[in-house]
Amino acid sequence: MDRITSIAIERFNRRPSDSCMPRQFRNDSEITQYEGTVEIVRSQFCTLIVVRVTEITSPSTP
Repeated sequence: MDRITSIAIERFNRRPSDSCMPRQFRNDSEITQYEGTVEIVRSQFCTLIVVRVTEITSPSTP
């Protein structure tokens, strides 16, 4: 695991879960659920991350 990946994982792990975060502190992109695949392609010169979204769901209004 390279340094950039480990930093990204640390940030993700430190983020509180959505149930612990009041709704007014979350923006729409965090409320919307995305489903898909993430591919990481590494070479000696760069790292390319490809995200393919297959489904987007938004919660109905409370």
